[in-house]
Amino acid sequence: MIQMNGSQVQERRKENVIELLTLQEVAALCRVSVATVKYWMAMRRLRAVKLGKHPLVKREELLRFIKAAEAPGPGRPAYLESSPSHV
Repeated sequence: MIQMNGSQVQERRKENVIELLTLQEVAALCRVSVATVKYWMAMRRLRAVKLGKHPLVKREELLRFIKAAEAPGPGRPAYLESSPSHV
């Protein structure tokens, strides 16, 4: 039998938790509008799950999206390649 102290049990629970973010939280973290987050979802760049009425984004999915935006080359979404028109 394996014995664990309280902090080990708490850490174990944290490992099994899937952190879900609202669209407002994603927008705040990315410093964009909620409309932009919805656009990313509509373009199938950012995946969300719907639990109840509102879509939620897994933290791991947001990290994947950000890494894809950082990656150079053909896998990078076209909207991130274009330069702003005002420059």
